[in-house]
Amino acid sequence: MKTKNLHDFYSWHCVRDEVVISGKDEYGKDFTIVFDTIELLEWLDLPHMKDQAIKHIQEIGKEDLEIKNFLARQEKMRLIDEEEERSECCGAEFQPDSDLCPDCKEHTGREI
Repeated sequence: MKTKNLHDFYSWHCVRDEVVISGKDEYGKDFTIVFDTIELLEWLDLPHMKDQAIKHIQEIGKEDLEIKNFLARQEKMRLIDEEEERSECCGAEFQPDSDLCPDCKEHTGREI
């Protein structure tokens, strides 16, 4: 059995006993599939499909929120680390090629 992925639906129509869906396959090539309308309706459980789609969308939203919260925590920690590093000396801007403060010449412990 061969498995194909139908991406980017761009056309469909239903005439009499045929449902035709066209789009791009996993390689970006045009791909059309033809179903017997009655068989398709017998096999598809549309309420279940809608429920699963809703669950998936909710999970994606939850994952996105978790990722945003994680990134926000990482940024906060980075800012705290930078603030602690600056507090080790007078806080002047560092040169990119040196780990010594250009004003007070103290070692900051910062790695390059």
